[in-house]
Amino acid sequence: MKTFQQKVCLALGTMMMLAAIPTYAGASCGGNGWNCYKKGMSYMQQGQYAKAVEELKYAATKLPDQAAVHSELAKAYEKVEKYQLAADHYYKQAALYKNKGENQQSYLAALRKADELNSTIEFYQVEEAPAETVQLAKYEPARGAYIGAFIGGEQKFKDTSYNWGGDLNEFEEFNEMTGKKHATFFDYGSIGTTLNQSLQQQEQEQDIKAAGAAVHIAYEPNRGLQEVTKEAITKYAEELRDLGVPVFLRYASEMNGKWVPWNGNPSLYIEKWKMVHDIMEQIAPNVAMVWSPSEMPLDQVDAYYPGDAYVDWVGISIYSAQFENGDITKPTDRRNPLESLDYIYNKYASRKPIMISEYAASHEAGFAPNKQDTSKFAMAKMTYFYESIKTKYPRVKCIQWYSANNYNLADKSKNRVNYSLLEGGGKGVLERYKKIIEDPYFLSNVVNGPLVEKQVNLPKASKQIKGSVKATKDMTIRTWVKSYDAYISQVVYKLNGERLEVCATAPYEITVPYAKLKSGKNTLEAVVFDSKSRVAKTESITIQK
Repeated sequence: MKTFQQKVCLALGTMMMLAAIPTYAGASCGGNGWNCYKKGMSYMQQGQYAKAVEELKYAATKLPDQAAVHSELAKAYEKVEKYQLAADHYYKQAALYKNKGENQQSYLAALRKADELNSTIEFYQVEEAPAETVQLAKYEPARGAYIGAFIGGEQKFKDTSYNWGGDLNEFEEFNEMTGKKHATFFDYGSIGTTLNQSLQQQEQEQDIKAAGAAVHIAYEPNRGLQEVTKEAITKYAEELRDLGVPVFLRYASEMNGKWVPWNGNPSLYIEKWKMVHDIMEQIAPNVAMVWSPSEMPLDQVDAYYPGDAYVDWVGISIYSAQFENGDITKPTDRRNPLESLDYIYNKYASRKPIMISEYAASHEAGFAPNKQDTSKFAMAKMTYFYESIKTKYPRVKCIQWYSANNYNLADKSKNRVNYSLLEGGGKGVLERYKKIIEDPYFLSNVVNGPLVEKQVNLPKASKQIKGSVKATKDMTIRTWVKSYDAYISQVVYKLNGERLEVCATAPYEITVPYAKLKSGKNTLEAVVFDSKSRVAKTESITIQK
């Protein structure tokens, strides 16, 4: 993936080329950058965006170190649908914020805007390959990602009149309805309450076990860190051990958020984490410890990290809802859910396997009477998220869907969204999910640890092609595409200028026949079209024969 510095360099290169084009000399504002900025702002207020672009473009050449100028020019480019140029100037604004030591929220806001409008194409070669010789964490697959789910919010399974069909429990039924066995299912547990004291949780863990899955528990000190005692943890560890299956223990997650009672004291948090880890390691070797912060805020994340010796997996929870806080005037179609992963991935993936502790995209959203069907949004984001993990984020080794209809929440004032795969939104969302997880890359069984087998069959590997690649046979090429338009209509592939293949939906994967390659250099080009059939981005690689 391109680093922030690489994005800024590309943006600067684009701006330098634009500056060389003598389209406007700033004559109307006397060659004064601030006067041009003010005039551009006036045009913006009048809705004359093309004129605003010209004034602000000149202002940016005279005032290159002023973040506000680049911000307003980006807005003007966005208005005239020059999205890549808008992204370039938002990247410049973000770089200035970072260099001047502005608060992180301002920097991240500018960076998010840039990423939303930036278009990228990357090429990957897909092939059989041996596993890398690296030390694997507990229950880490050498390649591929476990699929998991939370189904405790599915109304269908709460309805006592629902007939499972035979002796299937709800987890087995969910596997049948989605067309594939899930490797993990997760539930919530509260410190101070044991499995045996909570009949509902005890039954759920046994049903998960019966479905042949690993147990994932979000284990929460809901009355604060002071309740995390050696006695309570020891008792819980004994019960987890006795389950006789792999357990992922997501202890005190989202610790960087002020909404949880275990936030606010990183040193005490780490002290308690180490105690929990040591007890689990001694009593319940089938437990893998998952440290899982929230995607926001980021400024306190690292302060809560207990250290590599005390963490098996690093997780994060990410959600895609079409409207920000349920406000239909604030759509999030352009928001890339994986941008929320980048910080955690770049910081920890080289040392720990990454888990998407919770993910979902809403297919219904908003408040009545403005409740919206957002199935198209859900399918687009779901597809993008899972397909990107296969290609760009190979260290993500588990992804769990949060399947719940939040319209059923008791607190009706909260953001109303429906993440359920089984309720509302028509069959399209469920069918899309089934199609995605068909890929062998998504694993149904936990491997490589206590009580389970070593991984034998490895999914195919994806290796990024940077510039050129040598072909000795037919090649499978997968293209990772990100655009300002979430609803890409198609990707057209051309080999040496002639159309080779067209992909209408992700994964954008083609076979390049060896017989069609000429001796020497060949050019494979991918052309991405947005939802209005406009070219959003073009990129190419060289294939040597």
